[in-house]
Amino acid sequence: MEANFFRLALERIKPYLLGQRLEKIYFTAPGLWTFRFSFKKFLILSLVPRKKFFCLQEKGIDNPLSPSPKVMYLRKHLKNRRVKDVVSRWWKREFYLDFGELYLKLGLDVEPYLSSELLLEEVSWPPLEQVFEDEKIYLTFPQLTPPVRKRIKSLEGTEREKFWQDLQEGNFSTCYVYPKNILLWPEGDNFLFSSSNFLEGMQVYAQEHLKSLFNLTIEEKKIQKKEEKKVKKILKKVEEDLKNLEQKLKLSRIGELIKNNLYTLDKEAKVDEIEVINEKGELEKIKLNPKLTIKENMLFCFKQAEKGKRGLLILNNRKQELEKLLCSLQVRKDEIKQVEEKKVTLPKKYQGLAVKVFVSSDGFLLLRGKNQKANHKLLNLASSFDLWFHVQDGPGAHVLLRRDSKNQEVPLRSLQEAAILAGLSSYQKEAGRAKIMYTEVRFLRKAKGMPLGEVLIDKLLGTLEVDLDLDLEEKLLWRAHNE
Repeated sequence: MEANFFRLALERIKPYLLGQRLEKIYFTAPGLWTFRFSFKKFLILSLVPRKKFFCLQEKGIDNPLSPSPKVMYLRKHLKNRRVKDVVSRWWKREFYLDFGELYLKLGLDVEPYLSSELLLEEVSWPPLEQVFEDEKIYLTFPQLTPPVRKRIKSLEGTEREKFWQDLQEGNFSTCYVYPKNILLWPEGDNFLFSSSNFLEGMQVYAQEHLKSLFNLTIEEKKIQKKEEKKVKKILKKVEEDLKNLEQKLKLSRIGELIKNNLYTLDKEAKVDEIEVINEKGELEKIKLNPKLTIKENMLFCFKQAEKGKRGLLILNNRKQELEKLLCSLQVRKDEIKQVEEKKVTLPKKYQGLAVKVFVSSDGFLLLRGKNQKANHKLLNLASSFDLWFHVQDGPGAHVLLRRDSKNQEVPLRSLQEAAILAGLSSYQKEAGRAKIMYTEVRFLRKAKGMPLGEVLIDKLLGTLEVDLDLDLEEKLLWRAHNE
């Protein structure tokens, strides 16, 4: 995540965080932190190399069953404290959550850190000419990231000066999501998503990277199976270790027998076997380590028994954790199965309409009009929170993605699939690539006298540039309806 985007994104998140209570902290995975706030939103912070970002979203992420010591420490000191301020050090991709007497330092290059002091700094800017003269200028001015320097060098004259001024003032209104970065200016045409809604841009960027870490879709079955096999292997080893520790516990009895008979034995003698009187009053032979004295053998037995006792407690807890993890993996496995077997029903109001029906990889119903009349009726029947897709700057079919509610999140993959279906039924079909705009149906309106199927857009949620996969129609087609 580029530093200058970090600046503007944090400005937009700040109003949501002020006054909110921090309810829970999770260390979801190595480099991935989740902070749950009282307004039922989650701040996700990723420090994973090449996947660094932060975002605010309504849904959390699956979290480990046992919190780490650091998480417990942070929870102890911060639970239910209210955010009084958000202090930005954006040029270093850092910020502080001010809880009054305590400050939680967060950033993309540092682990969360609790401090009683707030380090205040002012950002400074060099003369524009220095950008060209100093190859290592980023060491002094970290906000001059590689994308910034590349952009400056690609511009000339007044365009360069305007960009330099906009950069210092943070005067940007659109974000562009690329596979490996999110920027405030276009850097080529291969962006995945563009929008004036920075929070939405952050969520799209986060989804794109989170799905490589936590994805419950069909393609993840192999990963699930591998993880389940790994946990079962560890569990088997733990069970074997438990048996060994139980054997060590039995040494406690041997030590007690030697102790009770020590007065009859030469405790400094080194022998491989002794005879003692056991609990039943009978003679019992005990094998010893001939390298140790009888007394040392006794002490060794007690020491090993004590180790076994402590080890059993630890390993029994570990066994319970693994069994819980195995159970959660089974739940996730069942969730994947539900996605695969998800039953899709076409609402009655759409039945008989001239539309092609598809089902996205995430189970969303997609409808595409076959003609202008169908496009017109499709919008009349749609819910206000359904998503509408259409090719940019030319004729094409309307594609509708049905949602269950206005708060239902749609994965980027499903957005792209809907966009591709719109492109495949448009004037750009033969181009191989298309720009598709999309928005919620509530932002569309029909003016009097407009031809059937044509609409005015009051607000655009974003634009997707997609490669037109000719096989996607066949792959997503819902045969139960179309046949």
